Amino acid sequence: MPRGSDNETLILDAARGLFLEHGYAETSMDAVARAAGVSKATVYALFRSKDQLFVAVVVHQGRDQTLFLSTVDGVGVNDALRAFGRQAANLLLSDEVVAIYRMVAAEARRAPEIGPLFWASGPQHLIGELAEFLQNAMHSGHLRSAPAHVAAGQFLAIIVGDLQLRRFVGTASSSDAERRALIESGIDAFLRAYAP
Repeated sequence: MPRGSDNETLILDAARGLFLEHGYAETSMDAVARAAGVSKATVYALFRSKDQLFVAVVVHQGRDQTLFLSTVDGVGVNDALRAFGRQAANLLLSDEVVAIYRMVAAEARRAPEIGPLFWASGPQHLIGELAEFLQNAMHSGHLRSAPAHVAAGQFLAIIVGDLQLRRFVGTASSSDAERRALIESGIDAFLRAYAP
């Protein structure tokens, strides 16, 4: 039987699946233990309560959202932003991320610490990574100078447009071609707005 961090990974994966499928209220620690293939005592040894387990799942999921611009080293700023923008939009519009956002929003009123923990562990890292890249591009003259964190937030907002909100509330019905066109036009608009 796996031990230590292996058990923790099994439990987090099982809990994430159950929380996404059944919601917080309908997911029990017994069900998590069964799905993870561990004892209930093992679950409680690692997570004192369902609240603590839920927060751990949210933080773990947030960390999975980080994309790295270093994967596009060796290409120009515009090409790097295009590659990153496509990856980021696909991530932000993915079924799993939308489901996690819904879950965090649903539970944030009951447990106010969940929203800030999720923000700090995932989206804030994504914006920070992009802001650092943009700051370097501004310093080197490839983009006009501006507050880099503001520009990073604008970039992520413009590449998904209203699609993320529409997916969040269950009304998005865009085709892959429409999604690609929105992403590309958003990147084009950003590059024009921040041209040196």
